[in-house]
Amino acid sequence: MTQRIERGGLAAAYQIAFAIGSGNRAYGYLVQVGDCLFQSPLAYYSKRRAWDMAPGFENAEAPDFNRPVTLECLLCHAGALRIRIGSLNRYETPRWRPRRFPASAATDRWKRI
Repeated sequence: MTQRIERGGLAAAYQIAFAIGSGNRAYGYLVQVGDCLFQSPLAYYSKRRAWDMAPGFENAEAPDFNRPVTLECLLCHAGALRIRIGSLNRYETPRWRPRRFPASAATDRWKRI
């Protein structure tokens, strides 16, 4: 899946690397640049069956794919992971083999797209 953003005559497209969340309420999306993860400003809300701004981006004047995904984010939204020591948003390859989206299981909250 690719998400695209356009602003001021410039455009960029980002390949979504991971979906996070159970999907009961919503899915959040992460892009990977090198070994760094960033949050997509777009989320899919399952109950409404609609795309909308992700939490924290609702009032952003210029939403972009530049919000680092920190350890705190992933501990709540994705479960176990391996962060690179001394980094803000760099991660090792996950310990498990995530299933392809949209596979669903309550314990599988981290899905490679």
